[in-house]
Amino acid sequence: AVYARSTKEGQYFLMPLSVATLVLTFLSVVPGAELTPFNSLLPITGAALLLQALLNASSADQIPWLYLVAVLIPLAAYCYLALHWAVRQFDREEVLFREAERIDLSLWLRRLRHHRPPVPTPAGAMTCFALIMLGRWLLGAAVGPRSILAHTALLQIVSIALPPVLLAVWFTGQPAMSLRLRWPGADAAGSEPGRHRFTAGFRWLLLAAVLAVALHPPMVALLERIVRQFPELTDHLKEMSRLIEVPAPLWTQLLVFAVLPGVCEEVAFRGFILTGFSSRMGVYKAVLVSSLLFAFAHLDAFRFLPTLLLGLVLGILAIRSGSILPGMVFHAFHNGLAITAGYIGRQVEQGQTPPWWFSENTLYSGPMIITGTLISVAVLAFILFQRPGKAEPLQTVTTP
Repeated sequence: AVYARSTKEGQYFLMPLSVATLVLTFLSVVPGAELTPFNSLLPITGAALLLQALLNASSADQIPWLYLVAVLIPLAAYCYLALHWAVRQFDREEVLFREAERIDLSLWLRRLRHHRPPVPTPAGAMTCFALIMLGRWLLGAAVGPRSILAHTALLQIVSIALPPVLLAVWFTGQPAMSLRLRWPGADAAGSEPGRHRFTAGFRWLLLAAVLAVALHPPMVALLERIVRQFPELTDHLKEMSRLIEVPAPLWTQLLVFAVLPGVCEEVAFRGFILTGFSSRMGVYKAVLVSSLLFAFAHLDAFRFLPTLLLGLVLGILAIRSGSILPGMVFHAFHNGLAITAGYIGRQVEQGQTPPWWFSENTLYSGPMIITGTLISVAVLAFILFQRPGKAEPLQTVTTP
């Protein structure tokens, strides 16, 4: 609508947004609609349902205090992204001095294909995220009562990994750079022999694995502390654990719930999306925005903050190493530890002897939590002091 020639024409362009707004509004008045971890993340529906709950509460005990944070934090993030996008739009000369021309979608797509930038733009990153969310919704409606293993594998490959790969191949001049598919630390060791480049990259992979193992105990301790403060989360966590309880070997669960998300989600969020945002805005602002989208994509308000923190760590790894490979290692190890802990917990409930570090009240002991925290701080400080990957100039690549 910014490019419209008149107010009336701009209203036509805004019609799809108006329809989406009406749908989100009507969702809040559907019979049986209530606040859930998913509904609280929706921009309009979550706020409307929260307002209904506050108006219907006759005492302080009936106020959904936990959902106040679950609704307001994502809402503040949406407001920031919207205002930031609007400011950037009207800072551009092609918007301020736009020509009075009609928008032709097919002509715009052909031009985008013909004049390809080497890496994606923020608009391309947001398009990728929209396709990911659309794919998740379509697959969730089409898969039906299939196995959770098959559903998760299909969701990761088709909905999360496929859109960034296709967009990088068709609409960017350098797909490998757009997805950060390179050996880590290549810029820092670019003038060294091949053996030194391999050593530098392997050091990054080792750092990612150590950080994932060390960061898991304090993250679990933080989650346990939050659950003790808000007992309402206990039922939600039990429901999440029940969804991934499948009668399959541990290695199969690790492959589907740890390795596959580690690869696919890093290609999408720390590959295409982070590269798209960092091409036009500050590096750390791009890390923050991509982490917000990463947290939203999990569609769980109660996991929003831990997932946001995880996304920030993964973004820093990608920026400093210049590659998504360390993030894949970190992501796979992080998910793998959670899956292994849940698997051992179920084995203990069935009467098997627990390992020495496992207890009924807490997953990790106090010394392990303190040690993990110290190691995590040291590794993160070391990573932050590394030289970031060299930024490439954003110039158009024209194809014949």
